[in-house]
Amino acid sequence: MKGNEVADRFDRAAATYDDSAVPRWLAGQAAQLAMASPAELVLDVATGTGLAIEAMISLGSKASFTGVDISSGMLAQAARKPLAARTVLRQADANQLPFQDNMFDLTICVSAMPYFREPARALAEWRRVTRHGRIIFTAWTEGGLTLPRLVRLAAAEEGVILPDPTAALATVDGLRLVTAAAGLRVAHLSVVEHHQPLLQSDAAAWDRVTAGEFGQPMRQADQETQHRARARFLRLLTDATAAENSNRTSAYLIETAHA
Repeated sequence: MKGNEVADRFDRAAATYDDSAVPRWLAGQAAQLAMASPAELVLDVATGTGLAIEAMISLGSKASFTGVDISSGMLAQAARKPLAARTVLRQADANQLPFQDNMFDLTICVSAMPYFREPARALAEWRRVTRHGRIIFTAWTEGGLTLPRLVRLAAAEEGVILPDPTAALATVDGLRLVTAAAGLRVAHLSVVEHHQPLLQSDAAAWDRVTAGEFGQPMRQADQETQHRARARFLRLLTDATAAENSNRTSAYLIETAHA
């Protein structure tokens, strides 16, 4: 996605972002890995409302934090939290960080990788500002997001192919290729999962997935195709709900070091 589109999207979502269980859960997973080797100066890229920083503080971190995000709305939410007392919050592009080389002991990024058009470029920039290349980030596994997968399936059945923004980093081989291109190596890789019931209210996922850049092929389709595809998605969701299938979230947890 383009930077201004990402900013606008998250500005709109900022007030209710913390209501979702998944971002908080994944931030907690990343924080636990970070705390295995505590750092003094921590940069949180795409910090959003500061969930990863909150999680590290709750685990006893004594670090000084810097959080950057392209969304002023998300940063405003973070600034209202107790974490702001020990965190420098700045609006910045994650591909062009306003920091000196080797300024931080650890850089962390949770949930944001699909929004970077060139993930290797982003990682290389984080490597520049991070001593020893210690970066912790998350990436969705292949098929690891149930609702977007159902949306893409319904669209495909109507002949509309929606790109999967998670695809480049959805496999172990893909992760290793991207990290290597950034001058990094994978020092730790694990898979974490979160399950919660699928609900009919999850129908709103159709609008979320098709609203941004990745949903453009569907928006360009004729109205009849759009209506049929959405109806297919609702049927898939109804069937999955009736079968008591879980809304599964599966993510890679990655820590890097200099290659």
